[in-house]
This record gives sequence, structure tokens and C-alpha cells, in this order.
Amino acid sequence: MFMMQNVINSVKRIHSTDKLNILTNCHGNEKYISLLCKSGHNFYIWDEVGGSQWNDLVEKRPSNLTTIAPQSRMVTCMDAIMCHDRTEQYDHISAIAQKLCLPIIIVDHCSKELIRPHNVLESVNAHVDVLQNRKADVVVSCDEASNDWHSGEALHVTIPTSVDLNRFKKETKRRDGNKFFESSLTPTRIGFDNNIPRPVGDTIFNGIVPSYSILPTDCDIEEKEVIYQTSNYFINPYKNITVKVIEAMATENVVISLDTVNTRQFFTDGIDGILVNSIHEIRGRIEELDNSETKRKEIGLAARKKVERIGEQGNFISKWEFVFDFIRNHFYQR
Repeated sequence: MFMMQNVINSVKRIHSTDKLNILTNCHGNEKYISLLCKSGHNFYIWDEVGGSQWNDLVEKRPSNLTTIAPQSRMVTCMDAIMCHDRTEQYDHISAIAQKLCLPIIIVDHCSKELIRPHNVLESVNAHVDVLQNRKADVVVSCDEASNDWHSGEALHVTIPTSVDLNRFKKETKRRDGNKFFESSLTPTRIGFDNNIPRPVGDTIFNGIVPSYSILPTDCDIEEKEVIYQTSNYFINPYKNITVKVIEAMATENVVISLDTVNTRQFFTDGIDGILVNSIHEIRGRIEELDNSETKRKEIGLAARKKVERIGEQGNFISKWEFVFDFIRNHFYQR
């Protein structure tokens, strides 16, 4: 039934202005999906796409996002299906796309060298040529380093990850972090993306605490910008550029990342961020900047200016609207 209806919809939606219904997966992409929801289209998370339940500690659920319970009967016709991982999600998503006659949008969050987003202690092996040949109607690269996945899709576009610059910004008068975190904080604080296995965090912070207070991003503080406004540094536990990295930069934190193909093409070490060859270098780099507050502030300000230049939210939404308009006028040909 849905197969025939979606074929009919693919004709009816051409030149239409109705909002699209897009099936996607969660699987740790709460931040990115929240950005997509600002486009106003309707998004659906279906567990059978290989995703996981929405985590409100990462980001509050947008009003135009619906979770379809496992094994439930789908009652809404979809217009497209979105894949955020070529390695573990694509085969299942492709099967659903063929079953429902849906065009596929692949979002590449990292380069071929990294294969998929993974933490600094993890290694990923896969046949890259096979992954690159996984076809889609649209491929979206989240940064220039991720462009190397492009392999002749109907549409390929680079859309830098964005942030709400009015929300994520440095406060001229720092809020009382003790009030939000309900504990006494050290003068210098470190923000941290704690959406990783605990042993990874323990390894990263071995030798750093208790000298510095650690402020986790995934917590019950609803105003996530307060975390970055309270911290001075942000440690990125992933090998690619994430939404949280952009949020930290916009709030003038000094972001510390492992030197990888994605981070190397994004940051200039010592100018708008810090790149390290090993996590054991992190403490030393922090101590250097602690002894040079002027340099620390310069890096934070340069980070903010970079986000203003490439990650403005209006630009993100307008480019994604171009993608959705392409899908709207794209007759299903698979």
C-alpha cells in the first residue's frame, strides 16, 4: 500500500510547497537532527532504521519530530529517507527505501579516512570502495574533508554544520556556574562531550582532574549554552567535527581535538583551536594557555569568528532547503 502511495506522492509533490515527511535514524544524532528540524519539515525516527531512542539529555526533542514505535504500523507516507552512517545503517535503509519507493539522502559526517564518526580510542576498518559505491539520490558533506565520499550522485552539496549564534555566544558577565552544576567549580573549567563509553572519558581525563572541573554536555541542564558559557576549554572526544564542537567555538571556548584529516582541515593549531597528536598532550596544552590568558582569549575569539563565517544557521537551513526542494521535484527512479 505505502509503496504505491509513495510513488503517487513522488508525482504529486513536484512543484508543491507542502512540508516533506522524512524518515531518519537517531543513533546519537540528536543535535544534528534538531538543526534539520529548524527547516520546518516533518521528521520521523523509526527504530527499524537502526536508530535508537531520542536522548533528551543531549537535546530537547523538537516539536516536528515524531518517534515511530517499534513494530507499529506506519500511518504517514514518507517523502525521503536519510542515512547518517554508510557502514552500519545503509543496507537496512536501502531496503526500506526500495520497499517504500523513497529517495535516499546520505549525510557524511566525516571523511573516507575516518569511515564513520568514532571516538579517539576507537579504530574502524571497512572496505572504503564498497562504502563509497553505496548509492544515494543526494549526498551531503558536513565539511570540506568529507567531500571525498562523492561518487557521482544525482546531487552532492557541502553544508557546514551550524549553530544558533544568538543562543551560543560568550556572556560578557559569566553566569554563576555553581548554581547550575550544584557544586563548587575550579576557576578554569573544561566542557566535554560525554556521549562516549566511560573508559574513553576516564582515559582522556587521567591526570587532568581534580585540577579542573569537568562540565558534561549531556546532562539535565536544559539551557545547553550555559555549559559552554561556564567553561574555558572544550575537549572533543571524537575524530571529526561535531555539532557540539561548533557550539563550543561559538561560545569562545578553546576546542582541543585529536589531529585527524577532518580536524586538520578545519582548525589551524594555535589560531582557532588546539590539535594534539595524543590525548596525553592535552594537559600540557591547557597549562600553556592557563599561563597565557591573552592567547587563550585570542583563540576563543578566532573560533567564534570562524563559526560566524561558515556556520551561520540561516545559511545551513537555506542550503538544506535546496536539498529538500531537489527531493520534492525528484521523481523516484530507483
